[in-house]
Amino acid sequence: MRQTGKTRKLFERLLESEDAAGRGPAFERVLGERLADDGFTVHFNPRTARPRQTDLLAIREPQHFLIEAKWRKRSIDVGDVDSLRTRLNRVPSDIVGCIFNMSGYGSGAIEQVESDRTREILLFNAAEINSIFADRFDVHELMRRKREMLRVEGWVWFDDSKPESSARRRNFPPPSREFRTKTGPAPLVGFPSDNDETVFFLDIPETGAIDTFVSMELRLAIHHTAELADVLEMIQDTVGLSDEGTFSIQQLSHAWYGFGAQNFLDAIGNWEQRYSKAKLKSPHHSEDLVFLDLSGRALIALTSRQRVGDSTFLHASELEIQLPGIPIDLSKFQELARKMDNPDALFQTCMGSGLHSAHFKAGQVKLVPHSKIVSF
Repeated sequence: MRQTGKTRKLFERLLESEDAAGRGPAFERVLGERLADDGFTVHFNPRTARPRQTDLLAIREPQHFLIEAKWRKRSIDVGDVDSLRTRLNRVPSDIVGCIFNMSGYGSGAIEQVESDRTREILLFNAAEINSIFADRFDVHELMRRKREMLRVEGWVWFDDSKPESSARRRNFPPPSREFRTKTGPAPLVGFPSDNDETVFFLDIPETGAIDTFVSMELRLAIHHTAELADVLEMIQDTVGLSDEGTFSIQQLSHAWYGFGAQNFLDAIGNWEQRYSKAKLKSPHHSEDLVFLDLSGRALIALTSRQRVGDSTFLHASELEIQLPGIPIDLSKFQELARKMDNPDALFQTCMGSGLHSAHFKAGQVKLVPHSKIVSF
C-alpha cells in the first residue's frame, strides 16, 4: 500500500534543513522509502559491489538498479561518475547505475555518461526528485524513459516539461500603485537584506477582527510558476483579488518588493536577472515568496519557496485566508478548497487579532528614500 504522503513530508523537511552533514544520509533513507512505496524491493548499504560501499540496491523485477543518493553543495563531476562506474564493474552486467542528486551536474559528468555507455548510468536532477516525492512521476516509468533516451539517442535526458499555461499571461487586476525610481517606473525594487523575513504591505492588514477571527489554511501541491499562476487565478475567480496586492521575495542577503500578481509571477520567473542585477555572488539555494492581498474583508496570504539553480521548482507552498467571522455563504471557499485538492479544509477559530506592529526608535534606524510609490 502506498504511503507517499509520509515520505513527501520527510523530503520537504530536508528541503528546509540547513544541516548539510545530516541531510545526505537522511535523503538516502527517505529515497529508499519512496522507492519502496513505488513497488521496489530496496536494500540499504548492500554488499553488491563489495568492497566498495553502495547507498541502495533497488529491485523491481526483472530490473536491478544500483543507486547513489547525493545532497551536497558542489555539483556532481566526472569523479563521481567514475566512482559509480567502478562499482558497476564489480556487479552483474544487467544492473543499471543511478545517481539521484540535489546539487546539479557539471557538463563533464554528463559527457562522461554519454560517451561511455558500456555500463548504463541514469541521472536524476533536483526538479525530477521533487516531482517523484510529489507523486507526479512514476519512478519506474521515469527510469524507463531515461534508459530509452540513453540507448536510442545517446544522451542524458532530464524531464523539463512545463504546464501548457506557462506562457500565458493572466488577466489579473493591474496594480493601482507602482514604484518610481531614478530611471523611471519599475515593477519591483530590491534592497540588501539580512534575511529578516520581512513582508511588504502598505497598511496593517486589519480584517476587522479584534478578539477573534477565522482562518483557512490550504496546502498547495505546486511545482512550477505556471501552477502558482493557476492558484492566483482560482483565488481571483472565487474569493477575488484587489488592485493593491503586494509581494515580497527574500534571499539570504537581498530582498525584492513590488505590486500586483502578474509582476509577482514575472519576478519569480526572472530570478536569474534579479540576482545578476543585485550582483549576488553566493545566493542561498532557495528564496522565500510571499503575496498578500486584502480583498473585501478577506486577508489572503500566499507563501512558497523557490529552489533556484540548475533545477528550479516551487515547494512548501501554502495559502491562508483570514476573515473576521465565518461567512454565511461558504460555497466559494469550498470551491476554492476543492480546486486546490483540499476538500476537507475547514475554517479554524483563532483568538486574538494575530496582528503585530513594530516601531523604530529615533536615532537607531536610518531611513533612506529609495523609490517613490505612485498611486493611480
